[in-house]
Amino acid sequence: MPFSRQHSVSAEEAVNRSNQMRVKRKLYFLGFAIFIFSFFLPALTVFGEPVSGYKSALMLFGSLFKFNDFLNYSFIIFANLGNIFTILVFVLQFKISFKKLIIFQFIAFLSAFFWVGYGIVQEKNLSDLLIGYWNWLFGIFFMLISMYASIKEQKISEYFYKKNKGIG
Repeated sequence: MPFSRQHSVSAEEAVNRSNQMRVKRKLYFLGFAIFIFSFFLPALTVFGEPVSGYKSALMLFGSLFKFNDFLNYSFIIFANLGNIFTILVFVLQFKISFKKLIIFQFIAFLSAFFWVGYGIVQEKNLSDLLIGYWNWLFGIFFMLISMYASIKEQKISEYFYKKNKGIG
């Protein structure tokens, strides 16, 4: 029976899931757009002057070549991972596994959030982190959450598919 109730429900479910995936993709691209936009906003205060996101990223990247001791060098590398991994995830999103993408994006979020922890430990004023930083952090987090929601939806779909087919 090609028009049974069971087939029409699964067709509705398929359309619903397709729409949900489109929304998640749009949220992912919105997060990436916020991430890119943050580079043009004032991100932090250096010596009382606001510095844009792209200038602070260039300053951070340039500081890779200034330190010789392991502790400072590893800190600078980890601090740079927020930008590097977020761009890497966006570029490689169709070329590597989804689980690796989520791991990279999670490390990028930890790297970005690291600045808040670093400021608290160093007893710095968190008001030195301006709107560009918070947009940068929010964009990375938005991308991570939309990716996690997508993989969670995929796992739920696979579970119910296996259960209905009698596989699992």
